[in-house]
Amino acid sequence: MKNLQGRILLNEQVYKYLKSAIINGEFLPGERLKEEELSALIGVSRTPIREAINKLKLEGLLTSLFGGGVKVSINSADEISEIFDMRLILETYAIRKTIDNISEEGLKKIEENIHLARIARRYSNIEKIIKLNDDFHKQIIILSGNNKLFEVINNMNESLTMYRKISMQHPLEPDASLVGHEKIFECISSKNKKLAIYLMREHIKLAQKLMIEQLELFNQKNKFL
Repeated sequence: MKNLQGRILLNEQVYKYLKSAIINGEFLPGERLKEEELSALIGVSRTPIREAINKLKLEGLLTSLFGGGVKVSINSADEISEIFDMRLILETYAIRKTIDNISEEGLKKIEENIHLARIARRYSNIEKIIKLNDDFHKQIIILSGNNKLFEVINNMNESLTMYRKISMQHPLEPDASLVGHEKIFECISSKNKKLAIYLMREHIKLAQKLMIEQLELFNQKNKFL
């Protein structure tokens, strides 16, 4: 029984490691993954690697290759647009509810996020910028008071996180994100609901445009796609 429990735990750890590596951009979209290389990288046998790969294929994060093997899945521009369309609907609803419910403590959390984002931008800390960008949107959703909404949007955003590092290479990023967040925060602070909704909508539309443009460039240049 102990051996079985240990094997299940190991399989889960390998799965979580690979999923995190894909979502956080350590393995790039379209990159081919080989069992033997992953086995050496993680320091485990190929059996838990194979189990993890099968789960990630079911989740759509990995795609089988003709002739064997897998690669990190690549969403089409249409698929990415569909996710952003859903974000637009749900996050404009969230900001409306957040303005209704916001407290001084909530305002301070958003303000602190923007302060840290400015510092990260000053030092061109892309990984920190990406995390703070995601946290900004998460905070607004959490402050809306709708737990189910947070769960839905968080699951959707996992599909986009793997493209963040690529998107941040766009010449208009990351400044566009920071400026957008600053303007949205001003509206939340002044409880200007109408303008906040408009700015959130435009902010998400711009993020969609920049991500798709940069992904198209990435696909053209990347040798393993």
